[in-house]
Amino acid sequence: MNPPFKRGDVLVATPPTFPLGRKRRVIDWDEERNVLLWVDLPKMSESKGKTNQVQHYQKRAVQTTFDCVVDAVLESAMMVMREDDPKDMSDADRLAVAHTLAEKERLTKALAARDDHHAAVQALLATEMPEPGRRWEASARRNSSPEQRLTRRPLEVLQDTEFRARLEIVAANHGVTCDTVSGWLNRFYAGNGRLNSLIPGFERCGNRGVPKPQKNGLGRRNDWRDMGPISLEPYPLTETDKRNIGWGYMLIDKNTKPRSAYVIMLSVLYAFHHTDPLTGKTSFKLYPKHKRPSFGQFMRWGRRFTGNGVADLLFMPHERAQRETRGRDEQARVATLGALAYFDATSTDVYLTRMGHRYKALPAMTRSVLLEGKSQVVYGVYLGWDGPSPATALQCLLNGADPDKVERWNRELGLELPEGWMPFMLCRLHLTDCGEMKANEVTEAEGQFGFGMEYAPPRHGERKGPVESLHHAAQAGHDHEQPGNTHGRITRPGQASPASEALLNRVEYMRGFLKWAYRWNCIDEVPDLAPDAMLMKGIVPTRINIFNWYREHGGDVSLSYNFESLRAFCLPKYEAVIRKRGVHLVVKIGKRRVILPRFRYWSEELAKTGVFAQLNKSGKSIRVFVRMDPERPSECWLPTRAGMFKLANRRSDTLFNRDFTLTDYLDLQMDLRASRLRREDDDVQAQAEEAADRKDTELAARTEKAQQVEAAGRSAGGNTQRSSLKNNLKDELEVMRDSASPADSLDDLLGKLSEAAGQAAAGGAEPKPKPTAVEIAMAAFLQGEVT
Repeated sequence: MNPPFKRGDVLVATPPTFPLGRKRRVIDWDEERNVLLWVDLPKMSESKGKTNQVQHYQKRAVQTTFDCVVDAVLESAMMVMREDDPKDMSDADRLAVAHTLAEKERLTKALAARDDHHAAVQALLATEMPEPGRRWEASARRNSSPEQRLTRRPLEVLQDTEFRARLEIVAANHGVTCDTVSGWLNRFYAGNGRLNSLIPGFERCGNRGVPKPQKNGLGRRNDWRDMGPISLEPYPLTETDKRNIGWGYMLIDKNTKPRSAYVIMLSVLYAFHHTDPLTGKTSFKLYPKHKRPSFGQFMRWGRRFTGNGVADLLFMPHERAQRETRGRDEQARVATLGALAYFDATSTDVYLTRMGHRYKALPAMTRSVLLEGKSQVVYGVYLGWDGPSPATALQCLLNGADPDKVERWNRELGLELPEGWMPFMLCRLHLTDCGEMKANEVTEAEGQFGFGMEYAPPRHGERKGPVESLHHAAQAGHDHEQPGNTHGRITRPGQASPASEALLNRVEYMRGFLKWAYRWNCIDEVPDLAPDAMLMKGIVPTRINIFNWYREHGGDVSLSYNFESLRAFCLPKYEAVIRKRGVHLVVKIGKRRVILPRFRYWSEELAKTGVFAQLNKSGKSIRVFVRMDPERPSECWLPTRAGMFKLANRRSDTLFNRDFTLTDYLDLQMDLRASRLRREDDDVQAQAEEAADRKDTELAARTEKAQQVEAAGRSAGGNTQRSSLKNNLKDELEVMRDSASPADSLDDLLGKLSEAAGQAAAGGAEPKPKPTAVEIAMAAFLQGEVT
């Protein structure tokens, strides 16, 4: 059988099959044994500035099935690549074109090394065994054919049982390792027996200390590679990837954690980007996992690129503080859902800015959290500027029992979180420290609604460890990544205050924290908290799924309650006054107690009681107290003997009802009052000028009237009586109609007025006075308006 190729030909795959992956040279074959030997051609270098050179590393020759290769060529799955006959220069010609002495010496050394390599290859291909301690003499000529240079066929060399011993002798004679000599032989095969294929490429090996490009995945296989949908190798990093990782690693600072810097780098450099032509908003989709660097590669190569670790970038101590543990399990105390809840309050460590005034910083808010003990789901949150107190603790309890909080947050904050991601309940027992919950208000609430309180001993925070861990996770995962955070440390003298870096307002911070809480409840998996029956059914062990599992299977022992009664009890009291148009808040602005303008609360139920009608008749007002959440001034509750009346703010401006708190609106009123005080001089000046102008006009009119009466020669009192008003109006309208004619000029109008006055005097009637300056101006104005 004559195969469609000969020894030394290069085979390449044809699209779209690509069974080879690269170009390979046929070295030898044996039809009887159905064996074919080929070797990969050297790949081109990927180094910058050396893309026209081949890589120094050469793979070894491998065997394959002879019939399969022949069939692939006959079926056009592979084809014989046309290769030009190489035109090698002689050694003398190479040395003649050397420009400098150093270049000539370097070339001479390379040619000597080439001959040495060729001698080692001939020793391996020779039929006789080489002698130890004696190098083989390179007797091959340049102009001889490849078949004449090969003493033995490659398959014979491969089947030689003494090849390993021969290889060790040749390597010892040349002072190199066996792998080095094997590499020379493989390069000789790949070069089709050309002598110059053995010229060493020392200039492509890199200097000392420069790592070689990493192409293959190293280390042990992870679970994703074994259990994933497809078995693929990890992503091998190129030099560009390492440089990108280095720049992404430098994003780490006190506001950006390593994980955040990693995902930011992926979203910019390893993602598909799409811009919506309608909205102009750009979205991205990350590359698959096997086509982007991992977080471990990011941390390893980022540290090598910058020379610093995360502790160095954040100016943190390198030694961790040692923490003691008592070996207790909080889950052992909780038997079922709703039996125990953990409560704690802490600072958010983030400076915020005012609504509408981002250059004005606000202190950090207080965050109180309720954590259910069995599922450890967050079901109650309070965020505000009031310090930890019994009032804020009751606000957190109220939020935990609110069934409409998720819908309200979505509406007021512009969120799109699903319903039910944060449950509502009232647990039987609440474990907290000896802080804000230890007060008369909370004790009274215990008697009213039936829940209990338990206080952890001082210096034993591990008794409420889950909620403490929640605070640490919230501060590390959310607060410390926001601009203007303190990282829980006091600003030392000489350091810049974090308040100068504050950017977010209350709405933006709450929106971000609720998204973090959603991830805590609905995304993070906690299989250690899930019951075995739930895991066996394949339900994702998130905290909210664990909570729903216990509730659906009768494991909920939480208390029943009237939410409206609880709301009225927990909300803070504010002074108000009932007037005929509604209920108005009484607040202190500056040093005066005034009715808060533009805030009027009203409801249909309260109007049906007739209180507004009685106040309208009497003209009096009633002083009362209302319950209201200062963070939501859009509604309040009026406690009466007939029950709680829910009142809505009748203000039509949705911006204030949605985004402003009571504190924000009071600050706005203070700013408006200060602005009015600054404009007071200008207002008084304008009023004075208006009054002076009015007096000047009145004086001029009075003087003109006296002159006209004197010119008439008699009293004009008759024309000012009520009986003459209609005649005067008729004459005035006639003059105005005549003056409004487009054909009349100003002089004609004045003439008509004088003529009318003369006719009236001749006819015995009372002569009309001459036109005044005001009448002349009015006539000119009307003429200009008509024309």
